Amino acid sequence: MKQTPFLFSLAIAHSLFVVDVYADTDSQTSNSQGDKNAVSIVSNISANAYTGVFNTPNTQVINWGDFEFNYSDNFTDTRGGFLEDGGFARAHDLKFGVGILPNVEVVGRLASRDLDCNGFEESGCGFRDLSGSLKWHLDFISNDYFDLTVGVQDLGGAANYSEAYYALASAEYSLNEWGAVRVNLGVSSSDNNFGYMDGVFSSVEYQVFEWIQIAAEHDANAFNAGFKFSTPSAYLPKDWQLYANAQLYSSDDEHNEHDAWFSAGVVVPLEQTASSQYQHSLNHSVGEEVVNVEVLGSKADEPLAARSKVAALQSNNGFDLLEQRLISEGFESVAIGLMNTDVVIRVENNIYNRNEFDAVASVRHIALMILGDIQGVIQITNAGIVSYIEPIRANSEVNQSLASAQYNSNVDWQVENIESAHFVPRLTLAPEVKSLVGTEYGTFDYDFALSSRLQMSVWSGGVIEVRHLSDTISNSDDFEDGEYIQGKYGLTDGIDTRLFHQSFALPYNFFTQFSYGRIEDNVDGLLNETRWADNSNTHRFNLLYGDYESEINAWGGKRNVDHAPKLIKYRYRYLPLNWDLELTAGEYWHGDKGFTFRSLHWFGNVQVGLRYSRTKFDDVDGGEEEDFVALGFSIPLNFSKSMKSDLGFQIKGSEQWDYYVQTNLESEGTANTIKTGFAKEPRLYHNLNQAYFNRDRF
Repeated sequence: MKQTPFLFSLAIAHSLFVVDVYADTDSQTSNSQGDKNAVSIVSNISANAYTGVFNTPNTQVINWGDFEFNYSDNFTDTRGGFLEDGGFARAHDLKFGVGILPNVEVVGRLASRDLDCNGFEESGCGFRDLSGSLKWHLDFISNDYFDLTVGVQDLGGAANYSEAYYALASAEYSLNEWGAVRVNLGVSSSDNNFGYMDGVFSSVEYQVFEWIQIAAEHDANAFNAGFKFSTPSAYLPKDWQLYANAQLYSSDDEHNEHDAWFSAGVVVPLEQTASSQYQHSLNHSVGEEVVNVEVLGSKADEPLAARSKVAALQSNNGFDLLEQRLISEGFESVAIGLMNTDVVIRVENNIYNRNEFDAVASVRHIALMILGDIQGVIQITNAGIVSYIEPIRANSEVNQSLASAQYNSNVDWQVENIESAHFVPRLTLAPEVKSLVGTEYGTFDYDFALSSRLQMSVWSGGVIEVRHLSDTISNSDDFEDGEYIQGKYGLTDGIDTRLFHQSFALPYNFFTQFSYGRIEDNVDGLLNETRWADNSNTHRFNLLYGDYESEINAWGGKRNVDHAPKLIKYRYRYLPLNWDLELTAGEYWHGDKGFTFRSLHWFGNVQVGLRYSRTKFDDVDGGEEEDFVALGFSIPLNFSKSMKSDLGFQIKGSEQWDYYVQTNLESEGTANTIKTGFAKEPRLYHNLNQAYFNRDRF
């Protein structure tokens, strides 16, 4: 038994050469077949928290922009809770993975022996673990002959059940009509008593057809084998996949609670990148623009022709027709003007709430269709303030500074402020969720209610906001009335937000907003947010300063608590990958001081985020710093086009709904208690990035 790992790994290494020779020879003698019958290896999340075989990783990672969910019926319990010396125990193991960057995958894992067992009130609940894993395919080293990958499973914390560090290489060979083979060989380190992923590991994956794979591995302790099934690409929408894996044999009965293990999952591609969607709309408009140029015979680059075109539009009521079409589309506060021979189109968008670039594309489409080959700009306003400027002709350039006098003054308005966006009540409906994930109370405890947020613009930059929370619609048992969790973390029904916001566009790309009123259930005060970004929106700075007071229940009666957050933010955008890196530092809501680093990744209108915080209270735990890591997402809860306000009001979904799962990074062996309130920022729905800058994409 001791020689088995060495012999199996030696066989794997030998196969790297043998299969290579066979594949090269076969490819030379099968040119008539080409690649039409060839298949490639299908990879998905294994029974552990990485893309792999059964218990071991391979060199593949989740594709960039794909989301993958996996459920397996076992968990690697290296701490020996149910099997002597540890092993693979029956469990509910949920894994959520995403290709966060090209060649990089992140997997969040929630494993529990029993889903509902309360460890404070019941015995025998077993393990419950919330962890994260990271895997990096070293594409810059890999070549046509082999791939290299490194990774870590179950990143540091107080309770490490399946921690492992690994590096491996693989080679894949096409056997044409006989399928494809990949061999993997790696080394890993893990602190456990039964040898899993602690030494040399190896595996062979043989893809017989697109829908079935035979796989065998040695996980540095035992030999495992089984089958993997996946849906052919033609059966589901593009890049979607359903799969199921069955490990039917293991040479180590002692450390396996069951003889066979099963898992299943789904792969869903997130939307295409926001830039590519927007570029598609630009290209579409450019095509129409060329058609109009050819039909009208216009030459907008010649001043005389431009003046003639503008005069013709005025005499033929072209601007009136454009105004009617924009109103019919659902735009508000429509204004159309002239500055010399340039047309200025200004609209307020409250209908394309997933992405305001869709509003830009819609206005451009309408303008080019009606006006033809015309020069000028589109201005998008929010609450009456111009927040984005875009040329009508997609191949033109414009100074996009909000303070630019060229397109914000000296305009001869032909049509002005039609269908005003002011004094229109807008009701935003969204779910409100408080949850605890992977605690001793339960695997997933939650309190769910309906948030109804009423907003109304009253003048330029002035917005009234009131929010109401409904009674609980659904909750887990630990959030029932009278339970400790409900009293400490539960939602409170009623009106919890009453605010007035006043925003100002300042020179040199500065923007500021003052918000006064009640921000939470019983917290009153004032918050200022000031923002600056360069013209390309590559660099952005925000300053937040607040002065609030709340009344809380304490021993001996009620007492007042002050909140004075003072935070500075810097965000850098790497546009080729739609990747934002943001650093926040200063004093947070509850008085703790520290910093938060965010890595935000855009996939269309979906944002996936990683967050790391380090902060401390001077009077808590002797001023010891606390570390937290979180994984989550942000999505718009809207149709592609929202309800128009032609009835005098509007009902819509949230432009940005967030959900993050956070865990505390403690030293191994320390108490892993529930900790909240650290690194909390003032949370306004009507913040500058969301209300005026298209979720920070303008």
